Amino acid sequence: MITQRPNITVNAAFLQEIKDNNLQLDELLELLNTLCSVNDKTFLEPKRFSELIHELRDLLAMHFSLEDALGYFIGPSNIIPVLSKEATRLKSQHEELYLEVSAIAENADTLLASEHSENVSTNLIRRFRSFYEDLRKHESEEYDLILIAYYEEPCFNAATHLVH
Repeated sequence: MITQRPNITVNAAFLQEIKDNNLQLDELLELLNTLCSVNDKTFLEPKRFSELIHELRDLLAMHFSLEDALGYFIGPSNIIPVLSKEATRLKSQHEELYLEVSAIAENADTLLASEHSENVSTNLIRRFRSFYEDLRKHESEEYDLILIAYYEEPCFNAATHLVH
């Protein structure tokens, strides 16, 4: 039996607005990246890192929830297949990214509970940097998706703008 997955598309206007209004998330992400960019691993303060990574996890949960609820939706059957495929791929990354930041937060808690060691800090920093790059790539690809949606679905987007 063949099951057809629903077509997922984007509401480019809402997705753009969600991204534009999330300055706190961007600032926190850059602060954590700066903390993890210092070459001296002893500079990392486990308590401060733990607080910030937990805050980032919570902000990402809200950010992804808003994007999933307002920015992505099941579209009509006549949507552009490439747009639908990319929207499906990017939407599915939300869970993966959230799970990764949650795991980093748990590791930060472990670091706090144990004796601070340079090896643990190095691994935590490496993992955060990888997460940071993955999230930035994801966000960039979502911006690209917004542009594609604006240019490839002009009738749909014109109707969306009339609602606002």
